[in-house]
Amino acid sequence: MALRIHHFAITVKDLEKSIDFYMNKLGFQIHGEDTRNKNYIYLTLNKSDILLELFKSPTKNQDFNYGNMRSHLALTSEEIEKDLEIIENRGVKSLKGLQIIPGDVKIFTILDPDGYYIDVGQKIG
Repeated sequence: MALRIHHFAITVKDLEKSIDFYMNKLGFQIHGEDTRNKNYIYLTLNKSDILLELFKSPTKNQDFNYGNMRSHLALTSEEIEKDLEIIENRGVKSLKGLQIIPGDVKIFTILDPDGYYIDVGQKIG
């Protein structure tokens, strides 16, 4: 098989707020969008082949199980300390600061506006 990941999607409560977070806090760029119904948008990070689709919640006035421990976005970094400082200077605090986890990986975790976990990691050595 010659399968590749094209995109992954997360459902968000407030599409505009999430677009602002991913673009202005994390540096994503618009790749494509639903110009007819404004229900979703595709974002890319540094021209990656893998896209993030933000999909507007179909349940506007009901509770919806947004971010949870099973769903997360993992980003890699070549300068994790610098990236953490930039993100925190943009008003986003890491949950536990910079940590080293098994596998010799430096990592920090933040939350998006809907509570989805975003791990940023860098392999050590």
